Amino acid sequence: MAPHTGAIVQRLKCTHPGVCHSALEVLRQLEPAVLAPHAGTIVGQLEVTDPHVRCAALQVIQQLEPAVLAPHVGAIVIQLKDTDPDVHCEAQIVLVLC
Repeated sequence: MAPHTGAIVQRLKCTHPGVCHSALEVLRQLEPAVLAPHAGTIVGQLEVTDPHVRCAALQVIQQLEPAVLAPHVGAIVIQLKDTDPDVHCEAQIVLVLC
């Protein structure tokens, strides 16, 4: 799947939450080094209104190395205020891991 990472990441630009969620589920299967160049786009999914997409994005973000996450910590911390308990929990896990 790694050779197709760019095409999968492009699906995150879709306005349909189901497409974005599916793309994130595929990305979650990839190695951290493959995901690292796309960290900003993945973190950008935290701004999507659908909580399932935000939760899936946080699950992918959990795989990234702390050095890759460092510039995005603010966006992750904001998720601690999310009213969806799953998003809140996933954000806590990311911050504990980094």
